[in-house]
Amino acid sequence: MKFIVKLFPEIIIKSKPVRKKFIKQLRDNLRKLLIPIDPELHIVREWDRITIETQCRADADIAAILAVLGNTPGIAHVVEVAEYPLVDVHDIYEKVRDAVGDSLRGKTFAVRCKQAEYVILLTDTFNCRTSFLMDFKSLGKLGDVRAVGNPKG
Repeated sequence: MKFIVKLFPEIIIKSKPVRKKFIKQLRDNLRKLLIPIDPELHIVREWDRITIETQCRADADIAAILAVLGNTPGIAHVVEVAEYPLVDVHDIYEKVRDAVGDSLRGKTFAVRCKQAEYVILLTDTFNCRTSFLMDFKSLGKLGDVRAVGNPKG
């Protein structure tokens, strides 16, 4: 399981050395708070976010991690991410249908490519806790993926 932690804008607008110091302190604080839940936890500091990877699959552990992240100052948003290998575009549809079911009825979503290796599906940026990170490495090249619908619809 992976969590992407978006930082408060006040941290992001700081100068590079101050921002780096604040994010490092936040990462260290999160590590101290989350190690009792999962000792095998990996926390990666990036420019505007912190990525947390855990091997915990139990609902109680995930709820405990989300509770810690929700009560920690400096965190604006937390996105829970499920990673799947990319088989084809129809497989994306099946994964989204299985995860969010009828909550997408009558709505549209977009498939966006953030990097050459990944595609991220966000059903609702503000209200949805789950995103999907699909790996392009198994598919081959980007030209094999086609647009599926109008994201503005």
